[in-house]
Amino acid sequence: MYTALTFLFAASILCSEPPAGTAAKDAAAKPTPLADKRATLSKIHKGMAEHEVLELLGDPDDIRSHKLHGEPRSAWARGGAYQWAYGCSEPEAFALVGLVDFDKTGQVLLVRRPDVPMILRKPPAPPPPLTDKTKANAAGISLRLGPIELTDDGTPNVTVSLVNQSSKTFRYESAPWGVTYNLIVEIHSTDKELLLRYDRSDQKRRKVKYARTVEAGKSETIELPFWDGTSIFGERLPGPYLLRMAFPLDDGSFLYSNAVRFTPPKTTGN
Repeated sequence: MYTALTFLFAASILCSEPPAGTAAKDAAAKPTPLADKRATLSKIHKGMAEHEVLELLGDPDDIRSHKLHGEPRSAWARGGAYQWAYGCSEPEAFALVGLVDFDKTGQVLLVRRPDVPMILRKPPAPPPPLTDKTKANAAGISLRLGPIELTDDGTPNVTVSLVNQSSKTFRYESAPWGVTYNLIVEIHSTDKELLLRYDRSDQKRRKVKYARTVEAGKSETIELPFWDGTSIFGERLPGPYLLRMAFPLDDGSFLYSNAVRFTPPKTTGN
C-alpha cells in the first residue's frame, strides 16, 4: 500500500536522439552483467535438477514458497513446490534476472525472465532506441505517452494516445477494447537497460477482431494502469524508471511511444 493517494509525475526530458552510428556501436557493445546472467538463465530448461541449476547460476538470491503473506501467489506454476529467484537484493524484491520453479522432486518445472514474457507478439529486434520524442510512422500514425499519475489505490496510471496526424482515416483491427489490450509495456532503468516487458494482449480477446478507426487529425486516448508495484517477479524497486509502450499494426510493424520517466512512491510494506 502506498502512502500517497494521488501523485503526478512530470514527463521528464530524456537524452536527445543518439548521433548517427550510435545504434551500431551499442549493438556491438559488450553485454551488461544483467544481460549475461539472463542469457545463462535461458540455458535452464524443464527437467533439470537442482545441482545443474547451481552449476550454471550459483545459489539463488531468494527461495520462495507458493504463498506470499499467507495468500497464494499469482501465476504459480502448476505442480510447483518452491521457486528460486535470481537478481534480487532482498527477500521478495524484484528478481531482475528471473525465476526458476521446481517440483517436489527438485526438478525444474518452469523458467521465467522479466524481459521475455511467456506470451509476446514479436516486435522487431533490436527495438529502436529510447527517446522522449513522439515519432509518427510513414502513414502519420504515432503512439504518445502523457503524464503519469497515481490512482487512489496507489497504482501508476499513464495517458496513452494513438494519434492520427495524417489527412486520411486510420483503420485497424483490434480486440473489443481497442488500444487497451493491444499494448506491449516496457520498463527500463535510467541507464536504458530493459528491466521488465509484458504484453497486455489476451488470447481469448484476440480471437474476436473488431474494425476500429481514428479520424484524420484525431486520436484514441485511454488512461492505463501499468505497474502496481508487485508482479510474479517480486516487489518493485524504488526506481526511477523509464516507461515505453509499443502498439502492433495490422501489417506486422510496431509503433513505439516516447519514453517517460517516473519515480514511484515508496511502499509501506506489501
